[in-house]
Amino acid sequence: MRNFIISFLCALTLAGCSRMNTIHDGTQSDVMLEGFDPVSYFEDEKPAIGQGDIFFKFDNVVYKFKNNDNLKKFETHPEKYIPQYGGFCANGAPYGIMMGGLAKFYKIVNDKLYIFADPISRSFWEMDQEFNIKTGDHLWVSEMKGRIPLLQSYKRIIFRVPHYKTTAQLTEQLQNQLQNK
Repeated sequence: MRNFIISFLCALTLAGCSRMNTIHDGTQSDVMLEGFDPVSYFEDEKPAIGQGDIFFKFDNVVYKFKNNDNLKKFETHPEKYIPQYGGFCANGAPYGIMMGGLAKFYKIVNDKLYIFADPISRSFWEMDQEFNIKTGDHLWVSEMKGRIPLLQSYKRIIFRVPHYKTTAQLTEQLQNQLQNK
């Protein structure tokens, strides 16, 4: 009972936290992609860190840019460059879980940016990429977007989606796929 009360109080404390996977850099709050330039993911060999004085606020989060050209591109078509699932790990999205997501682990599919917690979660996601995008898109719209990440994640950890797979199951599936190549 004590653990439940502590968890509940922590959840209430975090209730005001960003509904997206952002950081606080001391000068601006709710910075998306750890300050990396979202346009650079699509146009450079690797993402570039944005400048503190070149930024744009979109959907209540701050995006930073390496130059004014990228800022203008983003201002014209922000939906083209924003990360899917609020920048949370794309591997969690098909399970309704809003956790993880580091800007340096990413993949672009059909001109959309997906962020991952680590290379392993990306590999798990890629095993059934089409299903994971379709299911992640559905759950993002139907139950995740705008929700408190910690509460949403707890909900889906307790009340799992029918297709839920444990890390052990995903690891076994990945190993089988690698052996069969």
